[in-house]
Amino acid sequence: MPIQNSAHAHGIAGARFFPATMTVDDPAVADELSLPTVSHLEGDAAETDISAEYSKRLTSTLGVSFGESWTRLKAEGLAAASGFQNLETTLKWQALTSAEHEAILALGLSAEWNGT
Repeated sequence: MPIQNSAHAHGIAGARFFPATMTVDDPAVADELSLPTVSHLEGDAAETDISAEYSKRLTSTLGVSFGESWTRLKAEGLAAASGFQNLETTLKWQALTSAEHEAILALGLSAEWNGT
């Protein structure tokens, strides 16, 4: 029996593809694992963030995600400080997908859990 490999893109409405970017999340609900995302900012203080996120589709239009970040701060002349951020969860609902209008509308609710 031959092995069939296939991939199915998400975030498509008509001929338009909606990718995730560094500043804007894609509007589609999907099963995804993002490991790791690293960012570094220089200035009066240097900040390095290493984060990960797991997203799980519960239905074709509803999904949940869990994210965690580790941060290191270093200001000139001061000792560095580092540690984990609060656990963040997001519930996302893909409310509208219109191929005719090449549009996707999603609503989300995010929460950070203090002390986690």
